[in-house]
Amino acid sequence: MKFAFSSSFFKESLISTLYGGANNNVHAENIKEQILVIPPTSEQQGIANFLDDKLAQIDEYIAKKQRIIELLKEQKTVIINQAVTKGINPDVPMKYSGVEWLGEIPEHWEVKKIKRFLKSYRYGISDSIRGEGEFKVLTMGNIQDGKVLIPEIGNLESVPEELILEYSDLLFNRTNSLDLVGKVGIFKGSKEDKISFASYLVRLKVNNDTNPVYLNFLLNSYGLLNVARQRALVSLNQVNLNPTIYCQLTIPLPPTSEQQEIVSFIEKKSEKIERSLTVIEKEIKLIQEYRTTLISETVTGKIDVRKYHPPQ
Repeated sequence: MKFAFSSSFFKESLISTLYGGANNNVHAENIKEQILVIPPTSEQQGIANFLDDKLAQIDEYIAKKQRIIELLKEQKTVIINQAVTKGINPDVPMKYSGVEWLGEIPEHWEVKKIKRFLKSYRYGISDSIRGEGEFKVLTMGNIQDGKVLIPEIGNLESVPEELILEYSDLLFNRTNSLDLVGKVGIFKGSKEDKISFASYLVRLKVNNDTNPVYLNFLLNSYGLLNVARQRALVSLNQVNLNPTIYCQLTIPLPPTSEQQEIVSFIEKKSEKIERSLTVIEKEIKLIQEYRTTLISETVTGKIDVRKYHPPQ
């Protein structure tokens, strides 16, 4: 019986009885009125045995694929962290950086505070952003995986000129949960897109000697994030990382030409990993769809399992 309630046949039949507009509801009476296909008692246990075995195999397959996804993401993180803190030439002479979390860096790299690589940093809009308008306003939820996700709906009719984002601006998340505070995203749009940002975020503008994409990778590396979060202030429901304190953190920076080489290296490696992730996620989706179909077709008798014998 447990598999009958999981079948797409039962779910689709139940969905057809929903009411209530945007907030659909199911009454107990609706459930009672649903028709189930029930095989003879002698076959019910056989169906259960068959599905228990097959679904266990499918779930094991999915778990292995999900573990591969985790490993690929970890690999990507290690590649980025290694490239932005040690470079991509394993034969280059090294020196001690003088920074505990950083350790050794290439001999020709500089070590300076974050603020030395910036033209400026600025807080976002502190006014209410609940209105409607052509200007879209980013909040802390729009910074994910080093990227800036643009909301679909605008919030404000007007925004001060100095708070409109430009290409390659970095946005630093100064307020969030402990596992998200300090994250940075790079804006790939233009000023004409009319995008601004809320006060939870701080815009960082890099100087002419700094590649913003490289700095974005570096600021999101786990070594730096760990150090930054140790300096954050924890309140009741959120964590705050003061931009002034943050910009005092020491980071490594190679020559401009090498920054671009490292960016190209990371992007090439990341692209390969992302392609693998896409393939695996598609495989998981297909096997999940097969899982649903298998349950439905078995409990409705389309798959005959009367001669099925569990593996010894």
